[in-house]
Amino acid sequence: MSRLARFAAVAAVGALVLFGCSSSDDSSSSDTTAAEGGGSGGGDFATQLDNACTAGWQSVDAAGEDVSSALDELRTATNADEFQAAAADLETAAEATVTALDDFVSSIESLDVPDDVSSAVDSFEAALQEQVDAAQQLVDGDTSSLAAVDETLAGVAEADATARQSLSDAADELGATACAPSTPDTSPQGTGATTTTGG
Repeated sequence: MSRLARFAAVAAVGALVLFGCSSSDDSSSSDTTAAEGGGSGGGDFATQLDNACTAGWQSVDAAGEDVSSALDELRTATNADEFQAAAADLETAAEATVTALDDFVSSIESLDVPDDVSSAVDSFEAALQEQVDAAQQLVDGDTSSLAAVDETLAGVAEADATARQSLSDAADELGATACAPSTPDTSPQGTGATTTTGG
């Protein structure tokens, strides 16, 4: 596989993995453990958590679409000026993703969490912070060449995979379907996509 082809494949996977939306866009599908906890306030918390996760993933997904577009620009750049412009767009989009993830963390932190699910919520917040750190790698990464971006994306994808597993585990513990990240399509057909996909 040529270096350009390898970059295209890694870039597509990186965009899909890092910036996928939640596993469910149906807010009514969150049959949460949290709803059973927290005494009389448990049901209210479950709804608040579901809404926060739905809105959070939607914002992250929107930012991810811009990341995907910038990566596509990098793949198709035909000269240095186009490449540098695409690299600048990628940094801007990655910064927007960090902001979206930071806002997501803040929205979870603002919830009135019942004691019996506080540990699971803490784990979810920590996992979101892991994904913030993964996105920050894309902001800070070297974009001076295709090879450099390739290396950055590989590192981002690895860090994000760890974060996504932590997010899934925490969402499972909460029973909050809307809070779980989607499983990206990493098949050859899936890696040809230029926008993020949700389950």
